[in-house]
Amino acid sequence: MSEDTFPNTELSLSPREQETLDLLVEELTNKEIAARMGISEKMVERNLAHIYRKINARGRVGAVTWALKRRKRR
Repeated sequence: MSEDTFPNTELSLSPREQETLDLLVEELTNKEIAARMGISEKMVERNLAHIYRKINARGRVGAVTWALKRRKRR
């Protein structure tokens, strides 16, 4: 994946989206993320859809890859 695939949009993630992404990196399921955050699985799915759109990821693997690349840059 090229850097162009994942634009630098880290600041555009809401705090809840960032929290969702952090838990996704921990390999939690949607159900586990929902329980940890105290929200419904449907809300987790919405958060993930927003994240995928914002960072131009196709799914979980792309989002985790994006998050890990950003962590390395810090």
